[in-house]
Amino acid sequence: MISLSTSLLCDHPGDEIVARAEDLGFSQIELNFTLTPVQVRDTIRACLSHIIRISSLHNFVPEPPNGERGFMLSVLDDDRRKRAVKLTRGTI
Repeated sequence: MISLSTSLLCDHPGDEIVARAEDLGFSQIELNFTLTPVQVRDTIRACLSHIIRISSLHNFVPEPPNGERGFMLSVLDDDRRKRAVKLTRGTI
């Protein structure tokens, strides 16, 4: 099954992301890391009332606070890896 990445619609509210995906003929979406916590919450709520399902998540979802990026689980630096683990747990 093919999913629509929400990166295409990341500047729209969550309910509109779901409605647009449905209008485009998709039954599944992938939550992109650039979504805000409010967009994630609203997208999940909208999915519950539509035929759209969430097929996958970017790591991390939603985007970490302050636009933090570059945290990889495989990084050798202990502090950065611990931060990556914490952010990943927040996604899960």
